[in-house]
Amino acid sequence: MYSKLKGDSNLKSLVGGDSYPDARENWGEVAGTILALPQRIHGVFKTPAEMNDFYRALTRYAQAEKRAIEARGATPEEVHAHMTDQSTVAALQLRAFIKSREAILLQDNRANDYINESIKRLKTYGDAGKVAAAGIEYELPIKKVGINMFSEATSYLVGALKTAKGLRDIDKSAAKGAEAKGGRASNVLTADEADQFARQLQKQTVGVATAIIAWMGYKAIGGMYQRGKKTKEGEPAHGEIKFGEDEKISRQWLHSPFFETAMVTADAHRAYDAAGGGTKGVVAATYKTIADVINDLPFMQNLKAIPEAFESEQKGKAFVGNAIGSLVPPYVRQYAQEHDTETLPSGKVVHVDRKATEIPDYVKKNLPGYRETLKKRGTHP
Repeated sequence: MYSKLKGDSNLKSLVGGDSYPDARENWGEVAGTILALPQRIHGVFKTPAEMNDFYRALTRYAQAEKRAIEARGATPEEVHAHMTDQSTVAALQLRAFIKSREAILLQDNRANDYINESIKRLKTYGDAGKVAAAGIEYELPIKKVGINMFSEATSYLVGALKTAKGLRDIDKSAAKGAEAKGGRASNVLTADEADQFARQLQKQTVGVATAIIAWMGYKAIGGMYQRGKKTKEGEPAHGEIKFGEDEKISRQWLHSPFFETAMVTADAHRAYDAAGGGTKGVVAATYKTIADVINDLPFMQNLKAIPEAFESEQKGKAFVGNAIGSLVPPYVRQYAQEHDTETLPSGKVVHVDRKATEIPDYVKKNLPGYRETLKKRGTHP
């Protein structure tokens, strides 16, 4: 039972993939079980989506394989023998597993491969290269999911354009012929290509409907993260959706390509209004949409922090302090921030912002009890 709750489904074992190590092996029964809990919770959320996509893909690939064998003139007995052959079953299961990774944003992508290859090459250039590689690995701890999240968000926004580009590329490759580099025998879509294009078109249909709703209700939508932006009293914070006066859904529950479409649209409406509407408003909204989507890549924000750290001693301390402070578990940081409150004379409860000047202060800001020992910088709702 425990093996099914470690954060992995049984799919990895089915195709021979490596599972996550059991924390109990290094930390003992009690401590290991506690440390593995976040991973198990993560697995509970992601496994159903992964399993559903796996069986969906397996069924589709098996049907396509059967039709291909029948088209070659195979007899029913030969078709049955081929479809039940262990090598055929293993190949279909592997293809379905690779496809199922899309459901949890863990499919392979070229950008992630390029970054990983660059890190490997840096490590071969002596100590300086190793230091640089370590810095990149620290700043880009999660690359694949972030890049795939970006790709999914663009499918909701411009899925039809992505499909049109894909079809054009296929036609160009077919025109070159199978013998040419980058060419193909025909422009007939494979099962994977047809599925990908159909999904992109479906996502844009959903994305357009979501964008219309978000455009009209933008005041209740916090929008994407903006560096240095302070939320005004009564407004939802970035990534949040507000209902009524006080009810909010936090960004932890809304961080998905679908809801990011709503966040981007809300920011576009604000940019449109700020520019005074009309042609200027359209240009401003378009620019904001592009900026939001690009900045949503996690490492875009992280890469900006590296050169900024060298601008001044204080920014350098902030960079190092935040790096160390990030080692504090997210839920501990969130608890410390949410419970550092103050009651105003009016009876309203507000959250307290703390000032950090030295490296240890940035760690204290993330620890309950220690956070309150720092000087007060201000308050926010």
